[in-house]
Amino acid sequence: MIVLNGELVSKDKSLIPFNNRGTFYGDGVFETLRLFKGKALFFENHYFRLMSGMRIMRMLIPESFTPEYFEKSFTDLISNNNFENTDHLRVRISVWRKEGGKYTPNSREVNFSMVMEPLDSSFENNETCEVELFKDFYIYADLLSNQKTIDKKVNILAGIFAKENSYDDMFLMNHNKMIIETISGNVFLRKDNIIKTPPLSDGCLNGIMREQVIDQLKK
Repeated sequence: MIVLNGELVSKDKSLIPFNNRGTFYGDGVFETLRLFKGKALFFENHYFRLMSGMRIMRMLIPESFTPEYFEKSFTDLISNNNFENTDHLRVRISVWRKEGGKYTPNSREVNFSMVMEPLDSSFENNETCEVELFKDFYIYADLLSNQKTIDKKVNILAGIFAKENSYDDMFLMNHNKMIIETISGNVFLRKDNIIKTPPLSDGCLNGIMREQVIDQLKK
């Protein structure tokens, strides 16, 4: 079961218009949250990032989009899916503008979905990874690159390159050829007692874990 526009529906019946603006123009944002024992980790941070992304994309935020609504939806998804283990789950919230218009949309109203899936129980990855620079395409250093939009062409192409060349991950660069992140995560560099991470002004994703690590380091 998934949530589609506020209703619980089975995956095989979750139909959306073929000309939705997410598919046609990449006109949307999303959030992925990890749930531990039914509780969304760093939920408030994810919630405000989603609201901020929708405002920047000039989307009309539904009145129902309250923190309480999302938390209840997570509970409903857990109750209505036959997960073997509900201790470690991930939910993706996708929001896309309603169909209509070309590059200029006819409406600011949105459709949305929530999909939940089980996760590996481990919070850590202690394995050594082989990572390479992705040089085919760059991410522009601006405010839109900080948002979690559904337009992830560079990440997708980097993922294909990594798979074809047996790399575990790829470093992504901005148009100034500065490393800003990996395919699916922020980057921190430690040398002795100095820890650095690319600034948001370089175009990296405004990651929730990035924010948490920086807060802990300041303490």
